[in-house]
Amino acid sequence: MPGVAARPRLVLCSNEVADGGRLRIAQRSGLLGGGGLDVSPSLLWTGAPVGTLSYAVTATDSDGRCHWAVADVSGGVTSLVVDAGNGTGERLPSLARQLRNDYGLERYVGRPRPAPGCRDGSRSPCTQSTSEGCPWEFSPARFNWRRHCATTVSDGPD
Repeated sequence: MPGVAARPRLVLCSNEVADGGRLRIAQRSGLLGGGGLDVSPSLLWTGAPVGTLSYAVTATDSDGRCHWAVADVSGGVTSLVVDAGNGTGERLPSLARQLRNDYGLERYVGRPRPAPGCRDGSRSPCTQSTSEGCPWEFSPARFNWRRHCATTVSDGPD
């Protein structure tokens, strides 16, 4: 429409998780028996709206389980390094904090080994980021927000 400014589009990338690809061994769960190491992937984002104050980042799987939740990432930050979700907080940006995931841990937990008869659990969780100013709520394990405020990078259904 003429005279209507285009909304910025937040784009999220990772060196460890490819769109449509399988999780590397490091990003799969060792804690939950997936044969991995529970190392969170690096994340880099661009295209945030001008004036963004902070971000919330979550990693959820196609079943809706939250594997990682980070809040209060400063608006000036545009990336998280590999293993930022190790649970110590030492690799997170200043003031950022991890919330409890659906496994009760304040850290990144990769995909577990699927139950017998289920499909391969090595697909990447859906990683989402949203900027402050959009309505969102959190419980200890979930961030919820309206779709018009979030950008998703996903490898599609498992």
